[in-house]
Parts: sequence; structure tokens; C-alpha cells
Amino acid sequence: MIRISAGALALAAVVALTACSSERVGSTADEPPVTAAPLVAGSIVDALAPSQSAVVQTMSPPMKADVLDATTASGLLSMPWVLVSLSADHRVAEIVAVTGNGSCVVPVGVRVQRSPGAVTLAALSRKGPDQSCDARLDFERLTVELPVAVGGDVRLIHPPTDPDWSNPAFLAGLT
Repeated sequence: MIRISAGALALAAVVALTACSSERVGSTADEPPVTAAPLVAGSIVDALAPSQSAVVQTMSPPMKADVLDATTASGLLSMPWVLVSLSADHRVAEIVAVTGNGSCVVPVGVRVQRSPGAVTLAALSRKGPDQSCDARLDFERLTVELPVAVGGDVRLIHPPTDPDWSNPAFLAGLT
């Protein structure tokens, strides 16, 4: 985990995430066309353009993410994340996720869901016991195994972020 002051983050550029408007994604000649599942309002299609940020390179090496089942993930806060890299086969994503601010909001893991034409990746945290919170942001660099290769026919989706954590400046400097 790395901590970066809110002031340092405010000095960096705001992350720009690209949305995709296509309802139908292509297929190989051997498969029928796949009709992508509609996006949940507030979801964003990742542009699959890994971060080239020098800030990411100063972080600790990535840890393998704890993958949560639907029951465990229920009721948790969806946090913003940025793609750092994809493996050569596009089945392992390295991300940097905002995980909280210390003891007020703490990281729990990730939820990976496969749907037609998409893989949705959620970085999840929960509210902690403390009521007085530090003015800081915590990040984790994680590797996540994906159920299928992303790119081409399969979009990588950011689910809607919890409103309290949706400020694009939180990821500034990481892109």
C-alpha cells in the first residue's frame, strides 16, 4: 500500500477514461457475433491503454488481489482504479486502486464478473470503525486474473464508483 497526500494528487493531471458506445462487438469467423450486455449506468469501458505514470513505478510491486464472491462483495464500496498493464495473453490485469483513507475506509478485494462481451472489474472497500478520518488517500497495486482475455470482442468495464469516491482527481498522476 502506498499513501499519497491529497495535495500531491491535486497537482497531477485528471484521469480521462474513454467510454465505448458500441452495443455490438465483433467475433471470430468460427463464432456467431456476440451481443454485448448493456452497461450499467455509470459504468465506463476501459480504453486498455495502460498507465505510463512514473508514480506507479515508485510503488511497491503488485500483490495478487483477493477475489470476492457475490455474497462477500454485496454492500461494499466500489472504488476507482486505473489499468497499469495487461499480460501478453490479456488475461491478467495489473491495476492501481484507490482503497480508502486509512481506518475510515479499508480495502477488501476485487470482484470480477463475466458477461457477454465484457469483464467487469470492481475494486472494493468497506467503511471502517473510525469516524475521524485522515486527509489522505491509500492505493494498492494489484494483479487480477481475468476469466477471459480482454480486448477485441471483450470489453474491460469499470463499474460505477461509489459517489463519495468518484472524483477523477483521486487517480490524477497515475495515468
